[in-house]
Parts: sequence; C-alpha cells; structure tokens
Amino acid sequence: MSTEKTNAWYAERYTSKFGMHVIPLKPDSKLPVQNDWGNHAISDPVEARAYFDAHPDQGIGMALGPSRMASLDIDCEESFRTICHNYGIDLDDLIASTPTLKGSDKGMRLVFRIPEGVELGYSKLNWHREDEPAKSYTVFELRAASGDKQRFDVLASLSKHPDTGRPYTWITQPRADWPTPPKWLLTLWANFDRMKPQLASMCPWLPAEKAPEPVKPRSHVQNTSDGVSVIDAYCDANDLESELSRYGYKKTGKRWLSPHSTSGLPGVVLFPDGNSCWIHNSSDPLCSEDSGRPVNSFDLFCYYDHSGDTSKAVKHAAEILGLKIEPRQRLVEQVKRAERPVNIE
Repeated sequence: MSTEKTNAWYAERYTSKFGMHVIPLKPDSKLPVQNDWGNHAISDPVEARAYFDAHPDQGIGMALGPSRMASLDIDCEESFRTICHNYGIDLDDLIASTPTLKGSDKGMRLVFRIPEGVELGYSKLNWHREDEPAKSYTVFELRAASGDKQRFDVLASLSKHPDTGRPYTWITQPRADWPTPPKWLLTLWANFDRMKPQLASMCPWLPAEKAPEPVKPRSHVQNTSDGVSVIDAYCDANDLESELSRYGYKKTGKRWLSPHSTSGLPGVVLFPDGNSCWIHNSSDPLCSEDSGRPVNSFDLFCYYDHSGDTSKAVKHAAEILGLKIEPRQRLVEQVKRAERPVNIE
C-alpha cells in the first residue's frame, strides 16, 4: 500500500492509529462538506481511505465527541503566555509534551484525549483590545462536545488554512499514548465560569484592581490603651508576603499557590498596596470568593495559629507586639457614651 502522504493517507492513519472519527471539509476551508456532518463521521480506516481517495482535495476534520478528544485552542499566543506567566505555567513544556497543531500565525491548538469518566464542555475567554476597548478578541477556547452540541476540529492534511494559505501542521506530533489534560487545565475547564473573572483581570492593560475595605467583626475589635487597633498593628508589623511564605504559600509567577490547592493553579493575588490579597482557590479555608473579603496578615495568623478564634489571636498578637489591650468593659462603656443622645436643652 502506498505511503505517499495524501489526504487519504492522513485519514486512514487518524482512524486506525488514534481511533478518531473524521469528517470531510471543503477544500482549503474550515467548513464541513455536509450540514449534518455529525451523522456522517467516518471511523473505519478502510472507509476513510476510500472516501478521501475519491475526494483528494477535501480537508479532514475530527468529530470531538465520538473521538473522545478535546482541545485548548489558543487564538492569541502572546496573550495566553501572559496568563501562563501569571499562573507559573511553562507553555513551551506543555506544547512539547502535547500533540499540537499550527494553523494561524497567532495561535495553535493543543489536542488532548478526554479521561475516562470525565465530561468536558466548551468555554471561551475574550479580552478587550488595547487600542479599541469597545472591541474584543478571543484569547483562547476550551473545545469539547457537550450534551447534544457537537463540535469538530480541523486536522493536519494537505488542505490549506483559509487565512494563511498554508497547510495545518503538527508542530508536536501525535503519539500512541495520547495525553489527557494536565490537572490544572482540567480544573480550569471544570470551573471556567468561576475562574473567568480572574482570567479577565490578567489583561495587562487593565487598571490595577484596588483592594476592598477589610471587614472586621465589631465584637472582636480591640484597641490598646493608646487607641491603636491590635489587628492593624499586627498587619503593619508583619509583611504579608513573609506571612504567606511562613504558612506554606508559594510564590509562582505573579501569584501565590495555596498549600490547600488541589489543582496546582496559584490563585492567591496580592493587591497593589501589598497589605492584602484575594484568595481565589475554593479549596483554601480562607477563600475570598466564599467570604467576600480580602485576606491580610492577621487573618492568616488568626486561622493558622488560633484555628480562627479571633479573641485569642488578638490577645496573642498584643503580647507579641508588647501592647496593652484596653479592657473590654471600658470599651463597651465608651461605645455607649458615644451612642448616647446629646441633651441640648
């Protein structure tokens, strides 16, 4: 049998070696030949070769659902590298270990086999353009068939990309032990709606986000005899980055990785003032997404050293700092006096 790399050769190889279900595409196009292409995917290698032998100019697509495949479609490599830098992800290493297609000049598509028992859907991230904020562009897509929605990806063959005029090529070749998505990518895929705001905030030309005002439970506010807040004094005396490191958080790229993380994605973001952070990791007991509040040095000290007991943490902090706490009864009296109506008669 001829080993000349025709589209028929590609189609037979995709079906026989990798178990793909292929569909015919219009010549040098991303469009399927048949409108109901989902009902005409070819999985038999002999049938695949025969079809593309008879239609040598047609391109080859892969039906993602029956092929149990999914892809990370990077539309803008430069922007996606910004996201990877924020998360401390080595994109080049991921590309080198994952079958990767090159079609457009600005992007690429990494193809994964879906793990058994896992269902993946479709999601997309857009950023506003730097020069035209009213317009947006796609940074990346997470592509998979979901429910009744079928999707396909274009595969490498002799057909050309409609924009570049060059064929799709594998810059990292397919392999028999086709990899599944890494854990961090599966987490992103499964929790995309929850994580989308932080992905959007990574756009480098957006203004830096200001930290929300911390919320201090009134029942636990304790001052020194000089009127100084013990909590504020502790935060002033203990650098947040040092405290994060002390409690097992690790700096990764521009972010910090929670010791409770199960995905490996660093979801702790420091605000520009350096005094507080926002913890996106849902597995972290101090998750800001759940509490709706930022985290500071005292919050870490209170949770990790005092199991969340604020009263004990305040007393211990005062001892460490050599501060004398105002007796609570006197504080209560001061509050009552402050709230008493003024007699103007």
